Amino acid sequence: MAENERDEFLNRERLCPSCRSTINILAVKCKFCGQDIGKPKEELRELSSEDLGGESIVHSAPSGTVMSAIEAFRAENLGSDGSDPRSDSDGGGGADVPQASIEVGPDGLPILNATSQGLNSLSESTFSARATVSKPPTSFKDRAVPIGLIIVGLIVIVFAGIKATTWVMDYLEAKNRVVVPDFINRYYEILANGGSAVEALEAAKEALDANNSDANQKIATIALTAIEKEVNDRLNTVNWSMATIGKAAGMAESALYAYPHTLTGNLEKKTKEENRLYSMTLKSITPDGKSATFTLLNGQPLDNVRKGDVIELRFDVVHISQISVILEDRLRKSRAGAAREVSFNLKNRNAH
Repeated sequence: MAENERDEFLNRERLCPSCRSTINILAVKCKFCGQDIGKPKEELRELSSEDLGGESIVHSAPSGTVMSAIEAFRAENLGSDGSDPRSDSDGGGGADVPQASIEVGPDGLPILNATSQGLNSLSESTFSARATVSKPPTSFKDRAVPIGLIIVGLIVIVFAGIKATTWVMDYLEAKNRVVVPDFINRYYEILANGGSAVEALEAAKEALDANNSDANQKIATIALTAIEKEVNDRLNTVNWSMATIGKAAGMAESALYAYPHTLTGNLEKKTKEENRLYSMTLKSITPDGKSATFTLLNGQPLDNVRKGDVIELRFDVVHISQISVILEDRLRKSRAGAAREVSFNLKNRNAH
């Protein structure tokens, strides 16, 4: 018997999922379209119509609850013994009341009337009745309270964020702040020990670079003013000479190197110009003593210089003789307060 069932199973057919042609149930490749279709998951199991490519038909049957309701309904209308309770109990003489006929469906179950169908729909429904509670509309006050709490919370969060940011910035600034060590300004110490003004200026600049404090700035200003005064004193001295002018120029140059500043830069330019003008030399005097020739520091000649002329917008020619020439400096003064005299002669051709 089992062998016959197996043979019957092996002869069954199914539809190709690709071309829908009929093929053997155990075929792994369609002989019509060549599509690989694979074996059934279980070769010996009883395949359903879905496995064979067909449609499944679902038959609904009343539940046990519905059947119980139907039986209760029949017992109520026909009696517990199946007789119609509406007929006479003594069985005599009265007119027979026709009993209600019950129609039976193809599945052997009675066909439900309207009442039974209602019971069936109640039985098959799975919903649960839930009471719906209507809420009264919220007032503006009820809405304003949570909104106000939200706004207050946002303000607190923003304020806390600002404070936290400020704290972090202060912390980072304090962490990265360079601690300036105490640096002793040696300006006055150098002057007290007989040091030069340029050395004292250099010390003041060094202290200012180490600590740009108000005190060091004040000392630096004092040092610059002292340098300016000493240079001008050497340029304006009544006992001037080319040596004093040279020393003034050297001092200004050293001050600019020690402390690059507008003041030291102007001093260096002024002393260079002073040294250029005073470095001119007398080249010759005409035999009649009427004119002379000078040579400037850069080698440029000044020919035919006569009494009353002005050299380089600075020196007035006040005297020319056969052996000497006398100039007066418009900018520098003599001991008496008059213009400084600058003399040249054929023996000492330089200014003196």
